[in-house]
Amino acid sequence: MPQTTSSSVGRVAGVTVPLFSLRSEQSWGIGEIGDLPAFAAFIAKAGISLIQVLPLNEISIGNTSPYAALSAFGIDPMFISLGPVVDLQHLSTRDVLGASGVAALAAAKKRATIDYDAVRQLKRKALVAGLKRFVEHELAAGAGKSPRARAFLEFCDAQRHWLPDYALYRAIKDAHQGAAWWQWEDPLRERDRAALRAVQARHAETILYYEYVQWLAHAQWAAARGELKKLGVELMGDLPFMVDRDSADVWVHRGEFRMDMSVGVPADQFDEDGQDWGLPPYHWRIMAAGDPDFAWLRRRAAYSATLYDRFRIDHLVGFYRTYMRPYEKRRDARGKLVPGTFDPPTEPEQLAHGEKVIGAIMASAGERGPSSSPRTSARSPPTSAPRCTSSAPPATRS
Repeated sequence: MPQTTSSSVGRVAGVTVPLFSLRSEQSWGIGEIGDLPAFAAFIAKAGISLIQVLPLNEISIGNTSPYAALSAFGIDPMFISLGPVVDLQHLSTRDVLGASGVAALAAAKKRATIDYDAVRQLKRKALVAGLKRFVEHELAAGAGKSPRARAFLEFCDAQRHWLPDYALYRAIKDAHQGAAWWQWEDPLRERDRAALRAVQARHAETILYYEYVQWLAHAQWAAARGELKKLGVELMGDLPFMVDRDSADVWVHRGEFRMDMSVGVPADQFDEDGQDWGLPPYHWRIMAAGDPDFAWLRRRAAYSATLYDRFRIDHLVGFYRTYMRPYEKRRDARGKLVPGTFDPPTEPEQLAHGEKVIGAIMASAGERGPSSSPRTSARSPPTSAPRCTSSAPPATRS
């Protein structure tokens, strides 16, 4: 008998778990999307009806925090379960990885901790092999003859508000051995149209790879959510406050971020030096002047609503008042963090500003098109909109 979903009751029991920690015998050294249903079935027996996961966004090499991601959109390809990938089912692990790769995979699976670099390299090698077969047997046949090719093209169209920029950014970053976008040649850094067209032609295969893995990841995520729904278990996500300075979003929407400043928190009774996160704060004045206002935040909220039944807003107080320091002069001669400033500066401004921003986010959280692609035109959410929740302190506290 199907269980009552948590959305129909006032109080629920849930667990917070990083997806990477749900490792199984089938997964490749890291918890994967395909591991979610088994975990949901396990907790459902105890009457637990909600799983909250950490952000799924892609993190850069050498980084392990999803709160400083390469993009505010998309799912990290390292979470893809390779077993269900149709394009790999005709190949053995040895066919894909070779003898040395099989040994590296065995070592990664035995480790008590996650070897992120190994997992990424092994999965990329396998997914490149999958892409090759997909191109030869599906895309070559065309959308008219291949349902999978049609599904892929429909996904790309539905995600056109972020996917082309993300795939292009990742391809250029790969071509520059992972260098940050501000270290690229001037035409690419400044997004010169002719330079970008040349890159699109030169690195078309890499761009296609990043589109392909996002399609796989989103298809698997939708399938996992379907399994959880049958079990009466909801998925709750986490909407990060910021993205990394080196991200597709900042590269594309640079004017909406303060590149001269760095987000952090002031000193308090727990940390006499305060904190500095190195992330670029929002340029609120420019964001508010758009049509619609806060368009990028609206798109991100609408996209998150397609992934989760509800989501938490990270660092809620930051949307009311953002604490920042000059990026190039964050520390004094003694190495101590310098005092920063709040934006907006006064409490009345902070309250008015925060209510406007959070209102835009929550209004956009329920806007979805017929193919679950987000829209950003409506001002108020329908009654079935996913709920935005936060464990952050009130807006008048740091």
